[in-house]
Amino acid sequence: MKNKDYFYDNLKRVDKAFIAFNINTDAIISIGEKFLKIIDFKDVLRDCRLPNTINSMTSLKEALAYSFVNGSAQELKIENEKLYNELINTLPFDERRIGGQAGIVANTLSKLGVKQVIVYSNMLSVSQAKLFEDNVVFPIVKDGEVEFIPARDAGKPSDPTRVNIIIEYKEGTRIELKDGLITIPRNSRLIISHQPYMSQPLIPKELLVPELFKGVKRIFLSGYHHIKEEEAGKVFSECIKQIKLIKKFEKDCMVHVEYVDLHKDWIKKNMIQLLQYVDSFGLNEVETLNFIKFQKKTKLSKDIEMSKFSAESLVNAGLFIAKKFKLKRVNVHFIDFIISITDKKYPISVKNVLEANMFGMRAVNSRGVAGEDFIKELGRTEHYGINEKGVMSAEKKYSSKGFNIVVVPNLNPDKKIEYTVGLGDTVSSSTFFGELVH
Repeated sequence: MKNKDYFYDNLKRVDKAFIAFNINTDAIISIGEKFLKIIDFKDVLRDCRLPNTINSMTSLKEALAYSFVNGSAQELKIENEKLYNELINTLPFDERRIGGQAGIVANTLSKLGVKQVIVYSNMLSVSQAKLFEDNVVFPIVKDGEVEFIPARDAGKPSDPTRVNIIIEYKEGTRIELKDGLITIPRNSRLIISHQPYMSQPLIPKELLVPELFKGVKRIFLSGYHHIKEEEAGKVFSECIKQIKLIKKFEKDCMVHVEYVDLHKDWIKKNMIQLLQYVDSFGLNEVETLNFIKFQKKTKLSKDIEMSKFSAESLVNAGLFIAKKFKLKRVNVHFIDFIISITDKKYPISVKNVLEANMFGMRAVNSRGVAGEDFIKELGRTEHYGINEKGVMSAEKKYSSKGFNIVVVPNLNPDKKIEYTVGLGDTVSSSTFFGELVH
């Protein structure tokens, strides 16, 4: 922990990363006096249910109140265009920056030092492209050959800009509900996803050639929640074909899928098919619970809920997922700790998985404290202590036939976490690629 260079220079030893598919712009606002003057919660009950989608101001308030009370990150699709435009034009946003899992991960890996970060999305507007870091590149076909151009120059004037609304809130904030005051238990956020179906998680045939993936050891894929429900079977089938072909191009390449379900069972149903063809699966604590519920594992899901997302309950859930779908790696990330479950034949040693998880926790804390400009913070290791919640939750010894389990508690910075957007993507990607360092 005292070696700053280990944290500061870690991913500079990784040559290439391939990232796809979902990129958008995040319009971010923190809940405070300005927000509460526009939207109040005095007509919402403490025990309200989480809506499946946001289609009215009432459902927006209920989604936020549910998230407040439970201190849980949520992402829901907004279906009411009038309400969406009203929020975009009325809310005093703090900032706008690159969003979408692929967009966030590409810039994060670039800042962490990966030599060449290749990013692809079938939809990239000019304004979104300008938000990429310098060494992020985008593949194109020119004269029948694959070439890489700066992602900043890859935007298409005809492509629209997708803007998601991110509402962040902080631990200790007091909110007045209809049946009394509540105190928010932890920092988190609600993502309001707008028009996700404008992009698709597929690579065009002219780009799907060996040259695109030459020398790529690891691939990070996301954005499968962007598929239209009525097209899900056909598109997921094509996604599987593409993944199988990529693995033929680079036999040692490991494919990771990062999960978002938008609380839709049809996404889970199709994701189950996709998992049989990938190596690694990443999801947060809420997504883990939802996925386990869909599998009808009542005891596992009750254990997660009753223990309020303890490490033991999430380890057991992760083990079930790893065994059920014969995955080489499952990564469950939570604000208090990160869990990596790896097959005992996994090519990376347990020690190196542990170190990668430690690095991921430092990266996520640095981003939480400093936001986008987090690299200087990454080198500050002297004022961080172990998160006691993580230690207490993870103190039990875990063992399971066929799998190794690493649980790394989070670190408490001496500064407060100010930013929550992109933390899951940051920790998931930095641990996944951090394993390549050794």
